[in-house]
Amino acid sequence: MINGERFLAELSDYAKRSDIYSFFSTHTDFYKECVQKVKEILVRNDYVKDIEDYYGLKQRSYNIILSPLFEGNYGPRIKNGDGYDLYAIIGEGKAEAVYEEDMIRYLIWHEFSHSFINPLSDEASNKSYLNGFEANFETIKERMKKQGYTSWITTINEHVIRAVTVRLTYIKHGEAQADKLMSEEKEKGFLYVSELCKSLSTMKIIGISTG
Repeated sequence: MINGERFLAELSDYAKRSDIYSFFSTHTDFYKECVQKVKEILVRNDYVKDIEDYYGLKQRSYNIILSPLFEGNYGPRIKNGDGYDLYAIIGEGKAEAVYEEDMIRYLIWHEFSHSFINPLSDEASNKSYLNGFEANFETIKERMKKQGYTSWITTINEHVIRAVTVRLTYIKHGEAQADKLMSEEKEKGFLYVSELCKSLSTMKIIGISTG
């Protein structure tokens, strides 16, 4: 475990030695372009409401961090008083501000969903129950590990979140788009998403129909 104070000190030292502030100032227009593109998408779509309506729960705040050169996406949360501040760290992996609407929608639904789903699988009783199905990991283990999902519980979280995202796509954008997303997830190795979607389609969460 990295000591928090040491990490901040090292990060501050790196920023000074690399003169990262000069780098940021010379790329201000690019960063503004990134933010503006995503803002235009968010003005037209309330993705947070989609999530809260689906789960029947609210979080303290939702924050998007754009990191164009970063490869990968993450959805951490930070405890704040009696609630949580959620973050969607979105990478493009390229030095250009693409940020297409379909991608932004998918990643916001996906990354914020981690803060709704992960705590459930972390509960001791749920984790014990889920570990009883660990034999199902063998079929997809190698493909999951190549994508950074090295444990059964992490793989379950990813499957459930991807299934929820497919269901949200169905609810908001229809069967054709949902089927397309389902096929993409299965091509990535998430073979159990289809069955999870069938189960989710028959559920009601806090009185809200997911069908």
